[in-house]
Amino acid sequence: YFSASAISSKLPANNVTLSILFQKCAPFYQYIHHFHNSSPTPHAILFFHSPFQFVTKYASDGDKADSIELVRERSSSSAKHHIGIAHTRWATHGGKTDENAHPHVDSSGKIALVHNGTLNNANELRRELQSLGHVFSSQTDTEVIAKLIGHYRDKDPSLSTRDATEIALNRCDGTWGLCIMCTDEPDELVVACNGSPLVIGIGDDRTFIASETSAFNRYTKNFISMKDGEIGVLHADGRTLDLTRKQRAPDQEVKLSPDPFPHWTLKECVEQPEAIARALGFGGRLSSDRILLGGLDANLERLSKIKYMTLSACGTSLNASKYAERLMKHLGSFDTVTSIDAAETEVKDFPNTNEKHETGLIVVSQSGETKDVHRVVLNAMDRDVTVMSVVNAVGSLIARTTKLGVYCNAGRENAVASTKAFTTQITVLALIALWFRQTRDLMQGRKSSSTESIRLKEALMRLPITFGMAMKTRPQCLEVAQRLKDKEHCFVLGK
Repeated sequence: YFSASAISSKLPANNVTLSILFQKCAPFYQYIHHFHNSSPTPHAILFFHSPFQFVTKYASDGDKADSIELVRERSSSSAKHHIGIAHTRWATHGGKTDENAHPHVDSSGKIALVHNGTLNNANELRRELQSLGHVFSSQTDTEVIAKLIGHYRDKDPSLSTRDATEIALNRCDGTWGLCIMCTDEPDELVVACNGSPLVIGIGDDRTFIASETSAFNRYTKNFISMKDGEIGVLHADGRTLDLTRKQRAPDQEVKLSPDPFPHWTLKECVEQPEAIARALGFGGRLSSDRILLGGLDANLERLSKIKYMTLSACGTSLNASKYAERLMKHLGSFDTVTSIDAAETEVKDFPNTNEKHETGLIVVSQSGETKDVHRVVLNAMDRDVTVMSVVNAVGSLIARTTKLGVYCNAGRENAVASTKAFTTQITVLALIALWFRQTRDLMQGRKSSSTESIRLKEALMRLPITFGMAMKTRPQCLEVAQRLKDKEHCFVLGK
């Protein structure tokens, strides 16, 4: 769905308009310094409004992009703005309602922001902010970020929006591409990136911020890619762009206790339904007719050529890869699929089809730092093999090296035995298997999905609920455990 806001200019208005390009599930923001009125094109819609207030905050009805028409209806005939933010995205938290639409604001109403990504500790931060008196109007994790930034700015009014953003993001665990505006600093936009891409387009008289260059390449070919952990401030005069690396908070932000659970393993078992929901993008990665994986969608042309896939991992991640191998064979996602222990993976394990880019590699790692897995990545890239990563740790070594993949969004895992990291790896690998099958169908001109694909999609949609139901069987599990604890042998049969 679509939402936007505009802020009044301190500079001469000069009949400036705000132009917004629409992309599904991608944020788009634009500075316009002296951009005169023009007619809407198929690629743009123009809207206008006066001092700082939301011009639009609408949800689409069903599959229609009628929120765009609502923008037109609410637009006035003149504008006095040079800064604006907008966003179209799937309703990943809560329903498609006006309240859940972006942008979201802090409690003072001075800070507004749009966000791509997933905040893993949103519920924890929401409860903390509510205990301090903050009232939430939506179900989104984005509003949590807005309220958190506003909280630190209210606590210390001397803080700039950029500094308050840095402090707030030190509390956050997850992925984000953020664009933030504040009425107290009307000539600036604050941008931040971590695990969700942001690119800054530099034009002669305007500056763009978007999740991919296609949003502005008809206006400029010059751009800067933000790095994970970076925070930037863009100034309306177009002459200044300040980018700095965000420093991670000290260890006091790391949870030291599994309370109210007796140990971490149990706590993380119980967290699995929500972790799986995040891995599914709260349904945003599963649309009615296709799988949506932004990191893969942006590289469709090259990925569609892959016929021979290798999965490489270690330990628990290797177990997830072996399951994914069977799943990909069952769906017919590739001509051949094999999974290999990263410690034993050699260059010769990759089919020699690189001239046509028909060989692919998926590496799986919870930490994103596994040495053997990283070695495999480098060897494969030396042979021009297309490499994708499935990792949980945002901005980790493997994620930075591959620059292509899907995050698990499981959140921090403290227990030695893997629980939610493993189940989210399985979930993400299933999504990838479906994505490649639908891509193969598209390339071969098949319009309908296979029965196997439909069944798997339906199962994935039910997975958070069924996992939640399984968690409610804990009393029965304890009873069975009591009966088994003194037995010397146990046979488990299944299919």
